[in-house]
Amino acid sequence: MFNRFNSVTVFPKSAGSIVATLTLLTSPATKVPAINWVYWSLVVELFFYLVMAAAKFFNAKTAKIFVIVVSMATFIPNVDSVPGLFFFKHWASFGLGLSLYYFNLKNKSTYPLSLTLFIVNICNLLAFHGIDAYTVVSILSVLIIFISIWIKDIPSNIF
Repeated sequence: MFNRFNSVTVFPKSAGSIVATLTLLTSPATKVPAINWVYWSLVVELFFYLVMAAAKFFNAKTAKIFVIVVSMATFIPNVDSVPGLFFFKHWASFGLGLSLYYFNLKNKSTYPLSLTLFIVNICNLLAFHGIDAYTVVSILSVLIIFISIWIKDIPSNIF
């Protein structure tokens, strides 16, 4: 019964693998496998936040244009195979969250940006993933959150 084999966890075996694991530069950013297969999303999230940090170097108007340009760039065929742009394949899910952020600001000047990001990222999601479980769950989640913000946003609370 006990054979010292764990099919879920992949422990790093070299110094390079250990460094890659500690810095979240595992698959899909590199060929180093993540400790657990679900950790791929952490790597993608890290790169999304790096792009958003880069946007903070611009003024507000330029940052909005930058976010739209990055969202549109994900439509370039095979752009996710360019070294360092692997996260573009999953940009749409984070871009939808960004559209919710701008919508939640409840500032009429950010509504066009929110709608633009929503449309671009829905199209991107469909282009990269088709109609699969990932797409359906992403769209339903965003719509439920959008409706909850539109009807009555939940006030800040302990949770």
